[in-house]
Amino acid sequence: MRPRAKILLITLFTILLFITSNIKFFSPSHFDSQNAINYRGKNVKITIRSIEGPAYKGKVMVVKSKAPGSIKIALSAGGLGTVETTSSMAKRTGAVAAVNGGGFYNTPVPGKHHNFPAYVTIHEGKVVHYDRPIQPLIAVGIDHNNRLVFGKKGPEDLLKRGVTEAVSFKPALIINGRPVIRSKNGEAGPRTAIGQTRKGDYIFVVIDGRQPAWSQGATIYQLMKIMKEMGAYNAFNLDGGGSSTMVFRGEVINKPSDITGERPVATAWVIYD
Repeated sequence: MRPRAKILLITLFTILLFITSNIKFFSPSHFDSQNAINYRGKNVKITIRSIEGPAYKGKVMVVKSKAPGSIKIALSAGGLGTVETTSSMAKRTGAVAAVNGGGFYNTPVPGKHHNFPAYVTIHEGKVVHYDRPIQPLIAVGIDHNNRLVFGKKGPEDLLKRGVTEAVSFKPALIINGRPVIRSKNGEAGPRTAIGQTRKGDYIFVVIDGRQPAWSQGATIYQLMKIMKEMGAYNAFNLDGGGSSTMVFRGEVINKPSDITGERPVATAWVIYD
């Protein structure tokens, strides 16, 4: 073999070796399965893995539930209009794991509670809060058959469809297996999302952001891609930003972005065994 050809061959081999050994940097996302958190209980099986993309880091939780009722929402202990951290809700309710829930808004009224959940909130088959949002939102809920459903027609429609738990935010990411986010542009930031596979497994994604030394965050398009990679048949964006939090066994396992620490929220998704 000529020296020049030999050098070229060695160079190509080195490049190939570099690519294969660092494949996670070129793929849309890399899941750390070696350091996964695994929980197997009587009614649920939970697997939590770290995820890493081009400019984001976060957590993905898959929940296999044997019976309806294992996944519910939690409300702030102070009642409607108040807020509580996701970890506090999880500890107080005895949940194995939790993520933050739907959006909420601030209505400054002196002497009154003023952090109310946005649009539709349903808990244990009852509407606990409803208002007409200024901008269109999507109610995302779980019905009595443990299916992830969504709606835009208000609480009565959701109750007729058997929804027992629901919060609201936007946008939809995947509907009936079809990705609905077209634009790859958008601001990167902390994100939270809920999804479900065709088999019925639930997927919760929490992406850290606004921390340049750790994680810039993900765009809505990237969040959709993560859900698609995880096999979601339906998936929806939840409240993000400083609210984005994932909890396991009472401990926060991601890195929320607020300087003051974990942000109190109006609702959370909690997983019971």
